[in-house]
Amino acid sequence: MSKYDALTEHLEKLEANRWDATFEEIEGILGFQLPLSAREHAAWWANQTTGQRVQCSSWMDVGWSTAGLDIAAETVSFLKSKEVTASNTEQLAVEPEAMTLAELVEYSKQRIAALAGVPISNVAITIAY
Repeated sequence: MSKYDALTEHLEKLEANRWDATFEEIEGILGFQLPLSAREHAAWWANQTTGQRVQCSSWMDVGWSTAGLDIAAETVSFLKSKEVTASNTEQLAVEPEAMTLAELVEYSKQRIAALAGVPISNVAITIAY
């Protein structure tokens, strides 16, 4: 049993493949405030299968991954992953074939922002035809 079980249960009930959440919404679900490290360090939200990060297990164990973290805006996106395996240590694969071009661009922007530790508004993707 984990203190993040309420988040796990919430994600399990979602029918959508994506949930854009504010930290406040997550805290409402959990019934307590997120730790300060969640507001200061992108690593808190990383999709890790190793170590003692119980919060990661709360979403990864039920097939979700985080993306699009914006610490300044206190928002994070959760994406349903088609496959969760032990070999996915830092990121879980979201099947590009299941996304529209706009969704793929948005997902890519979110992942780049999360990995670079910058707001998503600082990331631009240009597609030249």
